[in-house]
Amino acid sequence: MSSSAADEYWVDLDVTGEAMPAFVARPSGATRGGVIVIAEIFGVNADMQRAATLLADEGYLAIVPAIFHRTDPQFAAEHDETGIAKGRAAAGALDLAQLGADLTAAADYLRAELGDEAKIATWGFCFGGSVAFLSATLPFVAAAVSFYGGQIARSNVPTRPALIELTPEIQAPLLLVFGGRDTSIPPHDVAAMRAALAAHGKDFELRVYPDEGHAFFRPGPEKNDGARDVWPRVRAFLAQHLVGDSQTRRSSN
Repeated sequence: MSSSAADEYWVDLDVTGEAMPAFVARPSGATRGGVIVIAEIFGVNADMQRAATLLADEGYLAIVPAIFHRTDPQFAAEHDETGIAKGRAAAGALDLAQLGADLTAAADYLRAELGDEAKIATWGFCFGGSVAFLSATLPFVAAAVSFYGGQIARSNVPTRPALIELTPEIQAPLLLVFGGRDTSIPPHDVAAMRAALAAHGKDFELRVYPDEGHAFFRPGPEKNDGARDVWPRVRAFLAQHLVGDSQTRRSSN
């Protein structure tokens, strides 16, 4: 448990007859909407739980589904070479239909708690950032935040398309965030995303922090200048699209 006033607990969600664990952070006061946090390849660890708690402290009911539950319901990987290989293997085993089913189950939980008219956003990191891009094609997603998603412009899995191919199907506003020193996502990939979204007239904001590398938001908004700058932007983006506060603007900066 964190020092936050949010109520934090685990639930099991039904995904086509299988149990998918999910971490939930519930606001202590009024709720402004729901957010699905989509984890990195390391699983629903303390960093991802903290992201949910940050959202709960802003008034959002946040849920972090364990999307690698088909590999291991208690999946966890360390931040080392072995853990990276383990996480990549688990991510590579998922197809788009399975990811969609997991997100739908998480959204169903939020709607059951908040009501059918509640607005739902996603916020994904690394592999989860790529899945957040995918989530913007789903009808129940009102807004999507993608942090350093590396499998958007290209796919590391031969049987899974590059998610940029789904750009015409995007229906939700997107906030995409990258680090300029992230060697895993080259500038031409970021440029391709910007070009595709603009060509299809999508509502998006794309920000690159030149001095930051991959996963620069981990473990939270106090880590560096980029993290300190982007967190208020995430809050404003969610407020605009889930609550109706007009604090952000359409941009491709």
